[in-house]
Amino acid sequence: MQNPVPTAVLPAEGYVVEIAGTFNSEYGTFTAALKAGLELKHKDSHAQVKVYDASERAATSSSGNSQ
Repeated sequence: MQNPVPTAVLPAEGYVVEIAGTFNSEYGTFTAALKAGLELKHKDSHAQVKVYDASERAATSSSGNSQ
Protein backbone atom coordinates (compact mmCIF):
# COMPACT_ATOMS: atom_id res chain seq x y z
CA MET A 1 0.00 0.00 0.00
CA GLN A 2 1.32 3.42 -0.95
CA ASN A 3 1.03 6.25 1.56
CA PRO A 4 2.12 9.84 0.83
CA VAL A 5 4.93 10.99 3.12
CA PRO A 6 5.50 14.67 3.96
CA THR A 7 9.07 15.64 3.08
CA ALA A 8 10.02 16.79 6.58
CA VAL A 9 8.63 13.75 8.44
CA LEU A 10 10.64 10.54 8.51
CA PRO A 11 8.80 7.36 9.45
CA ALA A 12 10.10 5.26 12.35
CA GLU A 13 9.57 2.00 10.45
CA GLY A 14 8.89 0.81 6.93
CA TYR A 15 10.38 1.93 3.65
CA VAL A 16 10.06 5.20 1.75
CA VAL A 17 10.71 5.89 -1.92
CA GLU A 18 12.89 8.98 -2.26
CA ILE A 19 12.97 10.85 -5.58
CA ALA A 20 15.66 13.49 -6.08
CA GLY A 21 16.05 13.96 -2.33
CA THR A 22 12.31 14.22 -1.60
CA PHE A 23 10.43 11.49 0.24
CA ASN A 24 7.56 10.41 -1.98
CA SER A 25 5.65 7.40 -0.65
CA GLU A 26 5.81 4.88 2.18
CA TYR A 27 5.59 1.07 1.94
CA GLY A 28 5.42 -1.71 4.49
CA THR A 29 8.02 -3.92 2.77
CA PHE A 30 11.32 -3.36 1.05
CA THR A 31 10.11 -5.35 -1.97
CA ALA A 32 7.07 -3.11 -2.50
CA ALA A 33 9.16 0.05 -2.15
CA LEU A 34 11.85 -1.28 -4.49
CA LYS A 35 9.25 -2.26 -7.09
CA ALA A 36 7.73 1.24 -6.97
CA GLY A 37 11.18 2.82 -7.20
CA LEU A 38 12.12 0.68 -10.19
CA GLU A 39 8.85 1.56 -11.94
CA LEU A 40 9.63 5.26 -11.44
CA LYS A 41 13.18 4.71 -12.69
CA HIS A 42 11.79 2.91 -15.76
CA LYS A 43 9.57 5.93 -16.53
CA ASP A 44 12.45 8.38 -16.13
CA SER A 45 15.90 6.80 -16.33
CA HIS A 46 17.56 10.05 -15.25
CA ALA A 47 15.58 10.31 -12.00
CA GLN A 48 17.53 9.80 -8.80
CA VAL A 49 15.41 7.19 -6.99
CA LYS A 50 16.30 5.63 -3.63
CA VAL A 51 14.55 3.37 -1.13
CA TYR A 52 14.95 4.62 2.43
CA ASP A 53 14.87 2.06 5.26
CA ALA A 54 13.45 3.93 8.25
CA SER A 55 14.65 1.46 10.89
CA GLU A 56 18.23 1.52 9.57
CA ARG A 57 18.10 5.24 8.68
CA ALA A 58 19.78 4.41 5.35
CA ALA A 59 18.95 4.66 1.65
CA THR A 60 19.62 2.26 -1.23
CA SER A 61 19.50 3.44 -4.82
CA SER A 62 17.11 1.66 -7.18
CA SER A 63 20.07 0.62 -9.31
CA GLY A 64 21.28 -1.49 -6.38
CA ASN A 65 24.23 0.69 -5.34
CA SER A 66 24.30 1.74 -1.68
CA GLN A 67 24.62 5.46 -1.11
